[in-house]
Amino acid sequence: MTYACPWCGKASFSFWQKQSLGPTRSLVCGHCKRKVGVDWSRAQIAAIPVLALGFLGLIAGKVLFGTWSAVLLFAWLGISGGMLFTAPAVWRHRGRTTVFVAGEHATAAYVLRRGKLYRAWIANTPGTSPVMAGGLLYVYNPDAGGIVVYRPGSRRPVAKLPGSPGHWNSPIVVDGHVVEPEGDGNDHETSGSLEIFSVR
Repeated sequence: MTYACPWCGKASFSFWQKQSLGPTRSLVCGHCKRKVGVDWSRAQIAAIPVLALGFLGLIAGKVLFGTWSAVLLFAWLGISGGMLFTAPAVWRHRGRTTVFVAGEHATAAYVLRRGKLYRAWIANTPGTSPVMAGGLLYVYNPDAGGIVVYRPGSRRPVAKLPGSPGHWNSPIVVDGHVVEPEGDGNDHETSGSLEIFSVR
């Protein structure tokens, strides 16, 4: 999926290029050769989720686990979530807590053991907010489209559900169905479509 230049209206930028824009980072349109950026005031507003979620992460780490490792982990998750606009998925199984995060370049799993943080695995596939359901991890790929399905303990996908590229769409898993919204909310369309996958 590509996004239009605000000057000439022609599709010029990828999803991740658009996300990288800021007051000190601009892109040049390949068609009209004009610079595209984000003004300083908008960038300041965009920083609010980073600070707010970082602070909430500090509190969550202290309240839930009470260790410095957990406090720092949840603060990092909060800041990362604020920057990426993705939410982590938490899976508790047999006394072990695993946190799944996804972003521009990868999807990863982290475990907390005896007050220390360890990366369990990382897959070089971008993703939006991951979803844990029925013992499986579902991650939407905004670049290629579709949903990548993992077992919590492995970076190797067990399935790939087809779909179209989009903008921060996340899977919905309910009653044996996996639902994938399609399209980009920034296009302000008045209609849309859903991909629905069901267990037979």
